[in-house]
Amino acid sequence: MWFMLIWSDLILPESFELPPGYDVSDEEKPDRNYIGISRTFPCRWKYEDGMFAERSSTRQGVAGFFLFRDKACLEGLPDSGELVRWMQERELSFDEWSLAGTREFGLLEEYEKLEQVKCRPFNRIVVEGDVLIKEAVDQQGESLAARECAGYKKAMEKRLEAIPCDRFCFLHGDCTFSNLMLRENGQPVLIDPRGYFGFTQLYGDARYDWAKLYYSIVGNYDRFNLKKFCLDILEDQVMLEIESNGWEDMEEDFFELTGASKEEIRLLHAVIWLSLTTYAWQDYDSICGAFYNGLYYLEEVL
Repeated sequence: MWFMLIWSDLILPESFELPPGYDVSDEEKPDRNYIGISRTFPCRWKYEDGMFAERSSTRQGVAGFFLFRDKACLEGLPDSGELVRWMQERELSFDEWSLAGTREFGLLEEYEKLEQVKCRPFNRIVVEGDVLIKEAVDQQGESLAARECAGYKKAMEKRLEAIPCDRFCFLHGDCTFSNLMLRENGQPVLIDPRGYFGFTQLYGDARYDWAKLYYSIVGNYDRFNLKKFCLDILEDQVMLEIESNGWEDMEEDFFELTGASKEEIRLLHAVIWLSLTTYAWQDYDSICGAFYNGLYYLEEVL
């Protein structure tokens, strides 16, 4: 009985077809072995003219797909070691079979090409046509969703002309770039309101909203949230580099437009980074990055 061996990080295209004799509907039995050849991504080994060579190739690459006409072809296979090297030493021969259209997700760049819906672990996103639905998946998500809905309801009752900074007022609570959308006419719209401030529902300190906006403008939170950062924790130092949102040069304009206190906003900004350590619990690098970045900004403002 024939069998297939395929690497777990390969995704074959929907149009892929097996060679003659290997389809379950074929009456004839296969009389040859096949090796899948990459045409679109690099492989460490190549197979050409019936021979293996340990040389990188994107046109004749050994992608990790093999068809064997029977198990006797692998007699003497060792319990450990490199399979392709063993095949080379045994001088196993194959007919080539194109893997055009196959994608290899052992490469980070292939994974990053995927369209990914970004949400927290207590939510899930469902897309139905041109409608995007956010649903809670646990108790934490349900609690936050209830507060968010209350925020939307309250916003529909109000017309916000300005936000005073000397008293509690109606608050969004999470006005980062990630929660900002634009209508077709360019009008900005805030989504995903937090719905609470500490133990107070809907109302809070307006400086917190300004600090959250600063979080995106200067802190580049949105790129950090997409894991676009490099973190090195060494024996005597920590190095964190976050990809830029491209708005840092607007810092002085931000303070001029908002009239907010630089010291207060920068202090809140540091605290917000530190608080992210408990909110990003699904990713260890994000926890550490948020903690060290919070300490950096806290030391800077103090």
